[in-house]
Parts: sequence; structure tokens; C-alpha cells
Amino acid sequence: MGRRKSKLTIERAKRIYQILSENKDGLSTPALFNIVLKRGIIREYSTLYQILKMLKEKGVVEQRSEKGLARWEVTRIVDLSTLEKIITS
Repeated sequence: MGRRKSKLTIERAKRIYQILSENKDGLSTPALFNIVLKRGIIREYSTLYQILKMLKEKGVVEQRSEKGLARWEVTRIVDLSTLEKIITS
């Protein structure tokens, strides 16, 4: 059993999921970081990566390697309330 997710982490994960779902071809980690940094969602690369790993473990995003960069894509389309239930379960 893992640690309980904070409200801030859940909200950040939902916003990151929305960004990824708007980009059907997926985004590299650096490109996604630039977007979340500009929008003020996250300020540290490591925080972004931890949230992406969590979303991957929950089965809603997939990580692929492309030219040495991780590329993230949504694999399961859900609404935000369902995503919150998935994250907190």
C-alpha cells in the first residue's frame, strides 16, 4: 500500500493529463515540462516525472522512447472525476 496522494498532487496530475490528452501524438518530457512551467503547474522536473510515473502505473498514460527522449501519451481516455478515483485508489 502506497502513501496517500496529496490534493496538490492530484490536481497537478489532472492538469498534466489534460495537457497530454490535448496532444494526440504525445509529448516528450522536456516539451511537457516547458508547458507546465509556463502555466505555473510545476516548477521542478523531478516533480513532473514522479507524476508521470504515477499516471503510468495507474494505466492512463504510456511512456515510449523516441531518439533517447521519453515520450508520453494518453492510453485511456477518462473524465477528470474518474481520473481522480483512479489516482486515489
